[in-house]
Amino acid sequence: MQAPSLYGAAAQIQLTKRMDMIANNIANASTPGFKAEGRLFQDYMQKVGTGDKAGPKEMYRDYSAGGFSRTGNTLDVAIAGEGFFSVQTEQGVRYTRNGRFSIGNDGNLVTSSGNQVLDDGGAPITFAATDTDIEINSAGEVLVSGAVLARIGVVKFENPQALERAGGGLLLAIDQQPQPTEAAITQGVVEESNVTPVTEITNMMQVMRAFQSAQTLAEAEHERIRRAIQVLAQAG
Repeated sequence: MQAPSLYGAAAQIQLTKRMDMIANNIANASTPGFKAEGRLFQDYMQKVGTGDKAGPKEMYRDYSAGGFSRTGNTLDVAIAGEGFFSVQTEQGVRYTRNGRFSIGNDGNLVTSSGNQVLDDGGAPITFAATDTDIEINSAGEVLVSGAVLARIGVVKFENPQALERAGGGLLLAIDQQPQPTEAAITQGVVEESNVTPVTEITNMMQVMRAFQSAQTLAEAEHERIRRAIQVLAQAG
């Protein structure tokens, strides 16, 4: 049987991780396409003492759709349904639901962070300086003066819960390959974050109370051990 102090310590570690997720959710409440994250909490006492699997560490990402916000920007797009945009970063290809795009100084279609948006073949989408009549249809095709220039790369994954946070609202795929998807594209809008700030603040308060309880348990056990050692020392 594990000591109560270990229960308290394990709980504090998991609660700290949970608080980090809540803080990240709140920080991204206004980030287009961001999906709220959480940890699947179960009974701490049943989990402690199982090696690397100790503690409720299962993470989930809420992939429910955020609302669409009309921007009027020709290059802003949102995915209606399952899927992610593919973007090229300095660290490699990453994935996002944030479709707030623009044309960079080099003529490439880029995200709000300056990452290149990739087409369905994994190449940048490049415009000429004279391209002005731009349209993006529901199939993700980018048309210039009615002619198809490229098709925005939208992919899906067999296990989207396994995608890892890569910073800047991006996701990283490890040990799984992107698959094509027929999700529709809507032009002139962006998908809002599905984070509900009021819910996250409530979650934060609950975690803080749980952390205080775990800390009290750890301190009480520490004091019990200290007194036991003191009694043994005096008896000796």
